Amino acid sequence: MIGKAYGFRRFRGRKRISAYLRRRRMFLQQEKMNTFTSRRDLLESIRPYRSVLILFCASWCPFCRDFFPKFDRIAPRDSFEKILRVYIDDDDNPLWDDYSLEAVPSAIIFKYGKEVERLDARLGYGLSEKTFREWLAKTR
Repeated sequence: MIGKAYGFRRFRGRKRISAYLRRRRMFLQQEKMNTFTSRRDLLESIRPYRSVLILFCASWCPFCRDFFPKFDRIAPRDSFEKILRVYIDDDDNPLWDDYSLEAVPSAIIFKYGKEVERLDARLGYGLSEKTFREWLAKTR
């Protein structure tokens, strides 16, 4: 079985995708659906939950792409009812102004639809794993 380390197995010349990669693809497909164009739509989707962690990001941002694996590794360990990545790829998306986002990735914790804590990225640097861990520990 060649290629097991890459998440697929070769059987008779064809690639067979592992169950892990199938789940990962489904997760990423669900993540792509988290694009909101208004604050009202975003708040309606998170209002029923006690605590929600939202990572505002953009698909074109290299700092976001570097931060995604760290976010996926660290965030699920904390006690949030829902964790979202909200993609704000367009410069004219009103969420940039509604949440005063200067740079992405930026993380915000909501409780019952109200903003409680936030961690903004630094322009030209993004977020570091250490900063994100310290922020999560402080917000508990």
